[in-house]
Amino acid sequence: MNTQTKAFPERIFVSDLLPKRHPGIARCLKQIFGRRLRVISGTKDIWCRDYMPVQIGPNQFVRFRYRPDYLADRPDLRTDASRVSMPVDHCRQSRLVMDGGNVLRFGSTAIVTSKVYRENRPLRPAAVRQLLKRQLAVERLIVIPPEPGDALGHADGVLRFIDERTVLMKDYRRIDPDYGRRLTAVLRRRGLKIVLCPYVPTDDVGDDGIASAVGVYVNFLLTGDTLVCPTYGLRQDRKVILLLKRCYPGRRVVPIRCRTLADSGGVLNCVTWQVALAAPAESGGRR
Repeated sequence: MNTQTKAFPERIFVSDLLPKRHPGIARCLKQIFGRRLRVISGTKDIWCRDYMPVQIGPNQFVRFRYRPDYLADRPDLRTDASRVSMPVDHCRQSRLVMDGGNVLRFGSTAIVTSKVYRENRPLRPAAVRQLLKRQLAVERLIVIPPEPGDALGHADGVLRFIDERTVLMKDYRRIDPDYGRRLTAVLRRRGLKIVLCPYVPTDDVGDDGIASAVGVYVNFLLTGDTLVCPTYGLRQDRKVILLLKRCYPGRRVVPIRCRTLADSGGVLNCVTWQVALAAPAESGGRR
């Protein structure tokens, strides 16, 4: 598969709370990206992918309403992106409710889970799809079923684009084969090829009811020149690193141990947000 991508000088952002709560992760990202790593001031939680805008083109962004149902009783954790430091000149405000972690976008195709329908009632699904296609500036929108039992309902915890015709998907054959078959059928019906990625979840659930993301490898950070991969001290770590090097040969692949971060319910794509100065890489918080 052809995954060669021209590297663009992206800036990578993290919440100002990340260095306080997970200093090791913040330190590793600083070592990888140097001065390209920036801090978003004024945040209420570390999961900046979810509340920051989605980039749809050079200096073009869309900001969805951040009103996640899993934080309905925790307004102290809901960051208003319009009130934080943000290096964005042209950002359109959408009327739709959706977390940024539920958006995967590559070229003229975007993938979201059907949780977006529930979040935007009483709008009909067809109206939601029409708005999303226009606001994400894509020709094709693929709606997949959310992972059963996942309170977040985010697409970036299920799969990632390799290119516009190929996705890297968690291997559900031993974990939830019925869901895996349903998801595969949707993707293949829309003409996508599938590469399976190891998936070895735990049964741990945090006090907030969010499942641990330990064993979730697809929630990596992808930029134009680098892929930062979560590892967990599992035997599957090395297999995944080799797989990612084959799938994304145009990038350097850098592993970071993420077990403690993942116990909070998300991994590297969740705690980062990037701005491509020329053209965005694949866009896609927690799990």
